[in-house]
Amino acid sequence: MVCLVQATAGFVFEDLPSVKELIREYGYDQDLTLEELKEFSEKKKSLKLTNKVEEYAEDIPNSRPIIAILTQPRTKSPPYNSYIMAAYAKFVFQAGGRVIPLHWDNSFENITATLKRVNGVIIAGGGQVIQDPISLIFSDYTNRVKFVLDQAKEINDEGSYFPVWAICQGFQQLSIIEGPEYGRLSHATAKNIPRKLEFVRDENGEIIRGRIYKEMSDDLIKALETKEIAFHNNDFRLDPFAYKYDVGLKKYNVLAYSRDRDGRPMVTSIEHKDYPIYSNQWHPEKNSFVWKETILASHSKLALQLTQYMSDFFVTECRKNTHKYGTPEEERRAIIENHPVEVTDGSLADIYLFY
Repeated sequence: MVCLVQATAGFVFEDLPSVKELIREYGYDQDLTLEELKEFSEKKKSLKLTNKVEEYAEDIPNSRPIIAILTQPRTKSPPYNSYIMAAYAKFVFQAGGRVIPLHWDNSFENITATLKRVNGVIIAGGGQVIQDPISLIFSDYTNRVKFVLDQAKEINDEGSYFPVWAICQGFQQLSIIEGPEYGRLSHATAKNIPRKLEFVRDENGEIIRGRIYKEMSDDLIKALETKEIAFHNNDFRLDPFAYKYDVGLKKYNVLAYSRDRDGRPMVTSIEHKDYPIYSNQWHPEKNSFVWKETILASHSKLALQLTQYMSDFFVTECRKNTHKYGTPEEERRAIIENHPVEVTDGSLADIYLFY
């Protein structure tokens, strides 16, 4: 695909047929320089400067999206020392995306280089230590998450649309990282339980769908409100007040809440106001891909539709990014299928393993 987004940060093509004509003129494999685009604009008189790229990025989709998933430390499978729960990879696969592991213990330089080859990143759930409970100092793993978030914002600031999805533990890490004042975890009784969602509504009583839920059918919205199909597996929660008062967290829109077993409210779905950064406390992947009998994720038709919708949403977001590997061989060496899978007896189900 012609590299329009990277080459034209700050341009919006008002006349999309002219964009297609431009693609035909230059071919699909050639990156265009800013000078070439300016020359074209003078010929066609169809370009207009603005500060957005999303408006045409969706019309020129990346049909081969590759999404990075951040690995997590693991000591139970020597000689392997990190893993990704396979359900997260399958979550990407079902919407037509591919996956590469983003090794959490790589150097900052290598992480940066990887992010500039992929089209988005998932910060998955897990059981890692987030921060010291007394000093509040971030763990090494959380510091890596912070670096990934910072790099994602920088990539967006440079003009490339680069989405992030943070789930469960990832949601908690994002909230603590972004909320230096009130981003604190409280105890929750929400382990291994599907819950209903309570959507935020405007002054007219209409659901504020944001970007995440914008295209969701009314039937599926109603199901989320009335049926327990959003699977939670968290011992901690973020109180709603944090997103109201914290200077960093106020940059996010809260779209939905849920409640733990004791009825305490939990922020459960957010999106950044300025960046394509999305986060859920609940697990969108488990309904379709985790089948251990003791895991109480719903496998109803509506629950499976929910997983499919969320997968379609995020992978579609990643299609707006045009990063790519230098050669097909580099791409093949990077994808997650090169790594072994272990079927565990625990809640992780099957996992990909890495050295």
